[in-house]
Amino acid sequence: RDMQDFINECDSSQLDGFVLEVPAANQFAPCVDAFEKTILQVVECIQSHIPVNKETDCSIGFYDIGGKSCFVTAFAPCYPADHSRFMFTNETTKNSCFWLFQPESSFIRKKLIDPDNPRTVLSVQPPKICSHIRERFFQHGRPYVYA
Repeated sequence: RDMQDFINECDSSQLDGFVLEVPAANQFAPCVDAFEKTILQVVECIQSHIPVNKETDCSIGFYDIGGKSCFVTAFAPCYPADHSRFMFTNETTKNSCFWLFQPESSFIRKKLIDPDNPRTVLSVQPPKICSHIRERFFQHGRPYVYA
């Protein structure tokens, strides 16, 4: 129900993201390959419980969740320290996986993407903030690599 509330309210309440924590990383993310499959299974499960707009054109990293285009990224302890999805853990999070759902409307509201320039046009130069983020990851030994 919380995800449905987020989808219903993300635009009017100007919400920037929703974090889903799934305990039992050893079961769902014993290694990177297994976790990559789990990521998609979780998205598909959410999509099966929240109506999907079949007309929404989603691209790499973006998924239709209840008619809203959301950028989805996930983190788990299985990623090595030099990976951009590496997560720093503590006693509370050391056995958890996390999904971050960011509505496209948040990127538009913060002027990180142009609403008139669809994100599906992958040849378009990414916003400067993307280059800055990638550079910071690189500087800290975690280059942002596209799968």
